[in-house]
Amino acid sequence: MYRESFFLLFAHEVKNVLSGLGNYLYLLNNQTLNSEESLLILQGLTNELRDYEAYIHELSFWIKQKRTGLQKKETNLKQLTKHIIQNQEIKNIAFQKNLSFQNNIPNLAVKLDHTLYTIVLKNIIKSALKFSEAGGSISLKSILVNHELISYVSDNGTGINLNKPTDIATFANTSSSHHRIESKLALSLCRDLLKAEGGEIWAVNNQGKGITVFFSLPIYQ
Repeated sequence: MYRESFFLLFAHEVKNVLSGLGNYLYLLNNQTLNSEESLLILQGLTNELRDYEAYIHELSFWIKQKRTGLQKKETNLKQLTKHIIQNQEIKNIAFQKNLSFQNNIPNLAVKLDHTLYTIVLKNIIKSALKFSEAGGSISLKSILVNHELISYVSDNGTGINLNKPTDIATFANTSSSHHRIESKLALSLCRDLLKAEGGEIWAVNNQGKGITVFFSLPIYQ
């Protein structure tokens, strides 16, 4: 199950790369663009490919780490979150919908699986962005509970029907929208990867609008 989940997530990200590349090439093929517009598109393409190259490198390193049993990495949570928010794909979606971030992650150094944390938080943020209403904000927080780090992402979107909190990561190919199916697939894969490290993912609907997605990871000494 672990290996299947990893390669499904890897394939999911490669599909996103190809889709984004196709969109940029379509725009560049538009003969009405002036040189300045073409330059901006090329810059965006360069930034996005650089982000994906780094991300796929992290995935590759992580699978090697699982085989060799390397020690977990000490990570500054606030700095790592800032880095994730600066991901070109995330920036593009946030800009298009005029969404802002409230980074309430503490300036705390903890030893955890750096790459797994990045994978999960990135996918939760992307899901929140897709379902948030334009002009809103996304809040990110983390707390330490015993030897676990619990992080969560709260949005102002449409919410989701949940029979139980863990349903957020239960993938079912239903008649839901393409974005909803894609997000649930990504989160279900993240759930499998988290479980392999002793973590979990769950969610609750906010009292007003939107949803808050939580995930936990063990902290290492």
